[in-house]
Amino acid sequence: MWCCGVAPQKIMTAAIRVFVASLFLFVPGVVGDLLAQANTGALPSQPPVSQVQPKERQRFWLAPDKATPNGTRYETFRSRIAGQDTSFLLSLPASYDASPNKRFPVIFYLHGSGVGQSSGALSFLPRMQSLMVKGQVPESIVVFANGMDDLYYMDSKDGKYPTESVIVKELVPYIDRTFRTIAKRDCRAVAGYSMGGYGAAHLGFKYPETFGVVASSSGGTMTWETLSELPMGARILPLVYGSDREYFEANNPSTLARRNAGQLRHTSVLLTVGSGEVFNVNGTIVDQPRATRELHELLDSLSIPNTFIVEPGGHGKEFFEKASDAPFLFFHEAFGHCVSPERGTAAAAER
Repeated sequence: MWCCGVAPQKIMTAAIRVFVASLFLFVPGVVGDLLAQANTGALPSQPPVSQVQPKERQRFWLAPDKATPNGTRYETFRSRIAGQDTSFLLSLPASYDASPNKRFPVIFYLHGSGVGQSSGALSFLPRMQSLMVKGQVPESIVVFANGMDDLYYMDSKDGKYPTESVIVKELVPYIDRTFRTIAKRDCRAVAGYSMGGYGAAHLGFKYPETFGVVASSSGGTMTWETLSELPMGARILPLVYGSDREYFEANNPSTLARRNAGQLRHTSVLLTVGSGEVFNVNGTIVDQPRATRELHELLDSLSIPNTFIVEPGGHGKEFFEKASDAPFLFFHEAFGHCVSPERGTAAAAER
């Protein structure tokens, strides 16, 4: 499916250097200068990746920022896989307390790189809440997962950061046990922006039995060659993939879409991107619209129904400020069949 007046183009046959702009989103002290220089073509020279020392970052299962914007709640649960408590933010629908026998669809929202779990509560949530109040999208529980900093919602190959397993194998069932969800794949979404958009495609395409709705914004695709050429690859490739190309390719959303195409034909998929997300970084093209279009065309070629929307604006805050309601109204159709089952009284474990 195509939206917003953007004409489709055929899949490019020539080798194209495409790298996800999400790698540059919200990296403190780097992104603003990098993107400004990219726009003017005045990028400083960068040393080869082999000479770049990966920047040490702090990663916390319990997010130290306990901000609870727009009515969210800071929650924790015990993770057996992580071996400690881990955090998330929770947004309950306005009618949740007043309708104790009602169940709701649930959206697991994944944040971008360099920001915490509260970022989606400042950008995605206000747009959704406004439409929920108007009755234009179903009231939904929204869970803002803790993706820490730059792990791309995968299990790191060395096992040190099992982010993917914590979310899929523990957080999802915990939410179903603890809150009044409609615990079916068709009423469970994974969504995200930038690094979170990549994570949404990765998790949604890898676990179609768990997520029946996938909404990836500015997530694009990654190629090993391009990532290897950029300084940030010196951190991400060993940190997440153990510098193992086979592991990288096996977990790429494109690979996963091909592998699970049969099941994904029964999944609602949304791909969105800002039209201004195109940069020239040291001669390497960072072209989010093209990368997202190519993923859309791959899904089409696999007969996986999907909606592709190009919105005005660039990467980051500007996207949410300028985007139409279309990426959010997607959930109206995706969750349109999610009807709360009749229940007597709420289970004791539920809140």
